[in-house]
Amino acid sequence: MLLIISILISFQSTLSELVGVRIKYELASQSEQAAIELKNYLQPRIGESPQMAGYAAALQIMMAKYYFNPLSKYDAFQKGKTQLDLLIDKYPKEIELYYLRFSIQCNTPVFLGYNTSIYSDKKFMLNNIANLKDRDLQKRIVAFLISSNKLTPDEIKQLKAHA
Repeated sequence: MLLIISILISFQSTLSELVGVRIKYELASQSEQAAIELKNYLQPRIGESPQMAGYAAALQIMMAKYYFNPLSKYDAFQKGKTQLDLLIDKYPKEIELYYLRFSIQCNTPVFLGYNTSIYSDKKFMLNNIANLKDRDLQKRIVAFLISSNKLTPDEIKQLKAHA
C-alpha cells in the first residue's frame, strides 16, 4: 500500500512539474527572458522524461527567434528540429511530443521546410486525445488544434466531443 501511495505522489509531482513547464513554455514564446529562464530550468532535467527533453528541443527551436545572427538562428532551429524528430522516433506513443512538433510546424515559416508532419501529427493527436489521462495536456491540445486552422469541420466536432 505504501508503495502505491509513493508512486501516486511521484506521479502527481511529475504532472505538476510538467504543468509548470507548459506554462513557462507559453511565456517563453513571448519573452526572451522567460525563454532563457526555461532553458536554465530544463537543462538539468532533459534526461528525466521524454516530455522534458521534448520541451528542451522545442525551446531550442523557439530560441532561434531571439537570435540576431541568421546563422545562429538557423543553427538553433536545425538542432532543435533534429532533437525533436529523434525524440518522436524514439517515443512514438508520446502525444505531447507530437503536440510540440505540430505547434512548431504551424508557426514556422514555410520556406524553412519544417511542415511535412503537420497532418500526420494532427491525425495522431485526434486518434489519441480521447485516451489521454492528463487533462491539462488534453485541454491544451484541443485548444491549439482548434485555433490552428488545420482541422476540418468534422474534426472540430470530433474534438469538441472529447473536450
